[in-house]
Amino acid sequence: AMERRFGGVWMVAVFDIDFDAAYTIVRRSPSYMLFGVNDRAILIAREGNGRKKNKNNPLL
Repeated sequence: AMERRFGGVWMVAVFDIDFDAAYTIVRRSPSYMLFGVNDRAILIAREGNGRKKNKNNPLL
């Protein structure tokens, strides 16, 4: 569903430490959501290079 609505390839990951998720995602994705649940970070992110311009579909 995410691929059809927002384009690209999406991933879901669970991290034990919030910092690990935040550091990982800002370097590799133009669009992401990060949730904190029960001392874990749940990351939903579009795969891709976050540094390319004009390739993003904003999450509105």
